[in-house]
Amino acid sequence: DFDGSNDYIALAIQPSIFSTESTLQANVALDTLSGTQTIYHSSNVALEMVSSGKVQFRHNFSTTEGIWVTDNVAFSSDERFVKIEVTYDNASASNNPVIKIDDSVVAITESQTPVGDAVNTNSSTRVGTQNGGGNALNGKISFVKEGSYRTLNLDEDTGTTLTDSSGNH
Repeated sequence: DFDGSNDYIALAIQPSIFSTESTLQANVALDTLSGTQTIYHSSNVALEMVSSGKVQFRHNFSTTEGIWVTDNVAFSSDERFVKIEVTYDNASASNNPVIKIDDSVVAITESQTPVGDAVNTNSSTRVGTQNGGGNALNGKISFVKEGSYRTLNLDEDTGTTLTDSSGNH
């Protein structure tokens, strides 16, 4: 259980998962709907809960980062798990992500248009907070899947087990 303060999982430095079309998935339940809560964050990409339950996806570009937000609320205060799936190809700033909530495509709004070239640098990644801290998640994550690279399964019974089931460590 992420406590909304200082709990997170730090992952090794890795390449951007969206340098070709790829998918980021997470299964998340929130204890509160206040503030911005980070689900997944690298220097290139962020997946967050914002605006009292909406999902926000951000991708860094050389001039201006792209920001897309679901039009409707995905999370509720009943602490129910929500499966989030973002498929994106950053080859062009004109591409938009496809966001699914519980396997259904949802409407999104581009709240900030990306400008420039996609940033695809190798970077550290955190689950549950931003790199460097901030916007900590208050709730549970049962898994995060980064394209075909890695699936992280979290054991919610103990809160201490993290397994990489992809074989890519």
